[in-house]
Amino acid sequence: MDHRDILVERKNESAVKVTFREAAHHYHKEIAAGWKYAIYSRHWIAGLESHVFPKWGNLPTEGIAAADIFDVLMPIWQEIGQGAR
Repeated sequence: MDHRDILVERKNESAVKVTFREAAHHYHKEIAAGWKYAIYSRHWIAGLESHVFPKWGNLPTEGIAAADIFDVLMPIWQEIGQGAR
C-alpha cells in the first residue's frame, strides 16, 4: 500500500510556483550581510537584473535546466572576452 505524504507534496507544489527572480531576491537578502562592501551586494543583484531576469526571471525555478544557464552565461562570456582584447 502506497502512503502519500501530503506535506511533502504541498511543499513541492509551492516550490514550483517560486520564480527565479523571487528566489534570487530571497537569496540576496540572506547573504547581503556577508559582503565585505555593500556595493558588491548591489552589483551582484544588478548583474542578475541586467542579464538573467529578462530571460528567465519569471520562470519557475523548477523549470530552469543546465542548457538555460548556458544560454544566459554565453553572451556574458562573449562580452567579457571581447572587452579583454
